Amino acid sequence: MSHDFIDSTVNNSNNNTGGAPVVMHKHHIIPRYRCIEIGIDPDFPENIIELTRLEHAMEHHRRFWIHGDPRDLGAAQMLARGEIEGLPVLRGKNHNRYGVKHTDESKRKMSEAKIGEKNAMYGKKGEDSPIYGVKASAETKKKMSERHKGKTFTAEHKKNLSKAKTGMKHSDETKKKIGEASKGRVVSAETRKKLSETQTGKKRGKYKKHYNQ
Repeated sequence: MSHDFIDSTVNNSNNNTGGAPVVMHKHHIIPRYRCIEIGIDPDFPENIIELTRLEHAMEHHRRFWIHGDPRDLGAAQMLARGEIEGLPVLRGKNHNRYGVKHTDESKRKMSEAKIGEKNAMYGKKGEDSPIYGVKASAETKKKMSERHKGKTFTAEHKKNLSKAKTGMKHSDETKKKIGEASKGRVVSAETRKKLSETQTGKKRGKYKKHYNQ
């Protein structure tokens, strides 16, 4: 199942977005999975239309009722986010793949399928990004924050993050932007205390390197 985004937006104040740009989805009239089954390219121009996220969900829901394919039901649930009456949110035990784990081979294939130019978001930065100018509401930010509270990384995850950052250097332009963003920023006493605690004694990287050998 695949859902692509089109790098065009519409300013629709009637979609409960507060006038923010609405990301348009690329919908295949003949579904991708069906095109693959019958051996045709799913991306021929006549097969693609632009829909909003909710319209996209409703179209897959309509197809499910006509053809009964569970793949359309899954697509509708994922896209609707609970906004279609009677259609549960595709999350947790409601997800048709709940508890299913991918093999290492499967993970490798999925990764390779999204590398570089194969990725729908490849090269789309700044104004070219389909979500350029879209700002998360205070409620969305709160939900994101609550979702990450208490989350801890495994030692292996930390090691992989460290490895990914090794040798990475900021460009002069990035350094300039970071500096400008930090100008005038006031750090609260509580934040300074927390920063101090994280850099105390054995928590310091240099301490481990020079004094723990």
